[in-house]
Amino acid sequence: MIFRSGEQAYYLYVLLKGRVTLSRYYVTGKRNTLYEVRENQIFGEHYIFGNDSVYKYGAKAMSDVELLKIPGHYFSGYCSKQCQSHRLLIDNMLGVLSEKEWMAIKK
Repeated sequence: MIFRSGEQAYYLYVLLKGRVTLSRYYVTGKRNTLYEVRENQIFGEHYIFGNDSVYKYGAKAMSDVELLKIPGHYFSGYCSKQCQSHRLLIDNMLGVLSEKEWMAIKK
């Protein structure tokens, strides 16, 4: 398992090689596969850029994988050369992206 439902979300992941499934597990033992992540796709971003910091689903490697694991705090800090307007634009854009993905997962 890469991460489990209920764990604190600290990272955004990039799948470089392999297959990962995002699934929700129920107390009855039932598993609902939400999405299969393909190579060069990101996952976990809505926890980093959205308003929720606890995973609501699990991520499981379905083969040998290579992952790029990026700490979420890398995205919340900006260098001193970036202006306030630029920072707000980035934050708002990422928030919209996160919300859009949440809507797709909730279907």
